[in-house]
Amino acid sequence: MSSMTTQRLPLIRFLLTCVCVMTLSVVLTPVASAQGEHGEETTHAQPENHGESTPAHAEPGHQEESGHNDEHAASGHDEHGAASPIAKPKEAMWTAITALIAFGVVFFVFATKIWPKIEKGLSDRESKFRDEIKAAENARIQAKEALVEYEKSLAEARAEAKQMLEETRAQQATYAAELKAKADQELAAMKDKARRDIDSARRAAVADIYNEASTLATKIAGKILQRELSAADHQRLVDESLAELQSISRTN
Repeated sequence: MSSMTTQRLPLIRFLLTCVCVMTLSVVLTPVASAQGEHGEETTHAQPENHGESTPAHAEPGHQEESGHNDEHAASGHDEHGAASPIAKPKEAMWTAITALIAFGVVFFVFATKIWPKIEKGLSDRESKFRDEIKAAENARIQAKEALVEYEKSLAEARAEAKQMLEETRAQQATYAAELKAKADQELAAMKDKARRDIDSARRAAVADIYNEASTLATKIAGKILQRELSAADHQRLVDESLAELQSISRTN
């Protein structure tokens, strides 16, 4: 049983109680009125009590009058007793039938006209409340699903960003290592080239110095000897001078 049906039960009980009370009031009102009227008539029909009994030596005329009054009171009591609704079952039966018919009419009108409207109103309210509760539940479920999806997307984005950062750092480290290796290679090549250039320049300078020195030495020797040297002598002097210069450069 739903909560709305449970909430309807007090209202249904209240309405049925009202109908029963109305029906009982219709049934009992005529009976109560008849009993009230009968009680009043009985009170008025009772003979007056003079407080003392008739003496044994009363006159015959007084005795006859007293007996007449007793008979009149008894006959009046019987007539009023016969007029009571309890003593007339037909009238009570017709009253009950009338009350039942009235109850049936009221119940029929209530069941066919009033109760369907009440039922429809309660059903509409119940449907509205159920729809609102269902919509709220669906909204809550959708919000929960959206929150889960958002948290999932956020976690994926964080993981992707972390991975990209690590990849970037690794690429930077690799690129830095490559640049350093390339710079070291270029520096080593530049050093080798500079060393070779220096060696070449030094050898060229030494060769020029040797040539100039040998030429100068030849001229000086020719002047000293006052004669021209032959080509063989000249070559021999050059070789000797070069050997001496090489030995001097090695020692330096």
